Amino acid sequence: MQVAGPELPSLEDVVRQHFGARREAPVQDPALRRLKADHLKARGDEAIKDGNYRLAWERYSEAIELCPGKEGLHTLHSNRSLAYYKAQRYSHALADADAAAALAPRWPKAHWRRAAALLALKRTPEAVLAYREAWRLDRKDAECAARLWAAVQRLTREQLAHGVLSLLGELQAEGQLEAPQEEEATEGEKTEALFRRIKAAHKDAPRPGPWYRRYLIWLQEGISPAQAYTERSAVHAEAKCYLQARADARAAIALLLAELRAAAEEQQQAGAGTAEQRAGSGSCGRGSSAAERRSQLALAYERLAQACMAEPDHPDRDCRGAAKAFMRVLETLDDRGSGPSAFSSGISSGDQGLLASVRQALEQASQELTVRQLDEIQLEIYHEGSPEGAGATLTGLGAGAGAGVAPGQRAFRVLLRLAFPSAKAADCSSRARELLRAGVAAAGGVDALGVTIERIAAPNAARGQPHLIVHMAVLVGPDLLKAASLAQAVTGSSTGSTGSSGSSSGSGAGGDSSGVSGGGSKGSREPAPADAATAETAAALPTAEQLAEALGGQPLVAALGLPDPAHCTAEIEDITPACAASEAERAQQEAINRGDANVAPKDDRRLAHVWAELADGSCRWRQTGGEVKILALRVPQQLPSKQLAVDMEPYSIKVWNRASGEVYLEGELERGVVPEDCFWTHCGGEGEDGCALYLRKMNLELLQKHWEHNQMWWPRLFRCHGEIAWDDYEKDYSDLPEEVLARHRWASLLSNAGLHSAWALD
Repeated sequence: MQVAGPELPSLEDVVRQHFGARREAPVQDPALRRLKADHLKARGDEAIKDGNYRLAWERYSEAIELCPGKEGLHTLHSNRSLAYYKAQRYSHALADADAAAALAPRWPKAHWRRAAALLALKRTPEAVLAYREAWRLDRKDAECAARLWAAVQRLTREQLAHGVLSLLGELQAEGQLEAPQEEEATEGEKTEALFRRIKAAHKDAPRPGPWYRRYLIWLQEGISPAQAYTERSAVHAEAKCYLQARADARAAIALLLAELRAAAEEQQQAGAGTAEQRAGSGSCGRGSSAAERRSQLALAYERLAQACMAEPDHPDRDCRGAAKAFMRVLETLDDRGSGPSAFSSGISSGDQGLLASVRQALEQASQELTVRQLDEIQLEIYHEGSPEGAGATLTGLGAGAGAGVAPGQRAFRVLLRLAFPSAKAADCSSRARELLRAGVAAAGGVDALGVTIERIAAPNAARGQPHLIVHMAVLVGPDLLKAASLAQAVTGSSTGSTGSSGSSSGSGAGGDSSGVSGGGSKGSREPAPADAATAETAAALPTAEQLAEALGGQPLVAALGLPDPAHCTAEIEDITPACAASEAERAQQEAINRGDANVAPKDDRRLAHVWAELADGSCRWRQTGGEVKILALRVPQQLPSKQLAVDMEPYSIKVWNRASGEVYLEGELERGVVPEDCFWTHCGGEGEDGCALYLRKMNLELLQKHWEHNQMWWPRLFRCHGEIAWDDYEKDYSDLPEEVLARHRWASLLSNAGLHSAWALD
């Protein structure tokens, strides 16, 4: 007979009894619980070392249950996260890492554990941000930095685009970046646009590509608002939101210009060394120097230009704005050196690539613009000045030239041709060249940096050149009198062999043609035909000893010998960007001159209504304070425009027939004019409808002594004619230079009030 044993309890009864016993267990002392938790943690650590990860997370779990408080709890969660990670249970590892980060947000290892688990779960963008947080909390951890870079490289290009846009979004949320106001693309459009830019930049580039390194830098060092605006401009332009792209680029430019001006002020106040150290702590990012800011400024201008270019036939396309921005890129990069050599060697390879693309894009934009529009753009840039506001930058007039040209002023240089009959090419050593540069700088009263030796021609008797010829260029800035003084020291004449500005003509509607003198074109004045004039010129030449003394004295003579004054020349060249008057402006001026148009008194530039006619019947002329108008009466009405030539030089004019050589009007002017601001018209009619020349006076005397305004009134047109009585003219001072006109108006007010002023004019 089989005896039945005791009945076994069910599984539910066992579980119930177990938990009931635990609830009935006495509460242990916290110190004892801490001691047991530490013991279990040590057992878990040993299990991990042995590779027994299940046992490790079980021991860590028991320790977490026994831990009496939050102290040390984040370490247990971190260790259990490691055990789960080793066992490839990545979701559990992430949960424990999140718990550790929540308990100790300033603990780098918790974020490290999160990043590792996220990376294993293929949540790469989140892993990158977690590694970044770990690195921020411990910047000395080289291994964390390496892991961050490795995680960044695992991003897809689309994820990389999302990451960059997220950084821009963070700045916008912080209020450092203004939200788009003009127009805005959707998030998908911006991501797609940035993806295309990244793809294009990485084509044929070494892996992983420039954008990955750029993103890493922005993650570690942050992105400045100026950089953010620049990048957002490119994104909006790629997404065809051109108006917003321009707004973003202009915002970046404004920030960078403000930083450059602040750095320039610091440099003036505290010295170059201190300013350079302080410049590194600006908002451009850590370690940004003035050169780096200029690179960023050039890039911002390039973004503005691309936004203006838009696409062909797009309503927002603006080739003029694009060309101006492209020119600003070239000017900004050129400003970083003090000359051509510094410019070519002082910029980075990235800027070299930017230059190449900008020149190509500028050529494309220029194809849709006229030459006059390009001149106007260059003139605008010149008057706006350099980024620091210290003076205008101009091609051929670098920052190191010492010329001191301010926006709105003209810029001049003197081209010298010096002849040494007894010198050979070997005599022109580096010491001789330095002596010559220093002597010319002293003679002209300019900085030696503004004096350059352009080329040296060796003696060649076979070609009729027995002299050693040295060609030099001297930048004198806005002081034309200084240029004239240097020319006089070399040639004995106040004008030297000044450069001529040949006018061009072309046919237009209704047979009207006009010629505008070009700035900086060179040539020599035609010799006077009379023997007396030739003798006078020869007598005016300095002696060889006087010229040698002016150019450097005995040291220069010992090196190159005495110069030959008869073969030395000096040409004054105006290198200010010149913008010719448009046809509309000329028509408006003609209407004002005829009295057919109303104009405000301050803008009234009407010529005096009294004409003076020369006795030989060759011309009539009249003048204002700043302008002379000449009617060439001998020009045939039926003469084709292409056959008419008008040469305007600073001190002479000539109107002649290209085909026959017949001269209709020629003479040496009473005083100087500015050829770049002179123009002529030939309408084929009589009087003012015939051949008319408009000359802009130099008014050097007036600019030197503004109170002697009577000096700007010409007593005659050509020096070979008699003077006109002072009272024969109704004086017109409406177009005096503004700084002189302001004093003139003030003196008139005092005179009308019965008062006297020290500023009263003659």
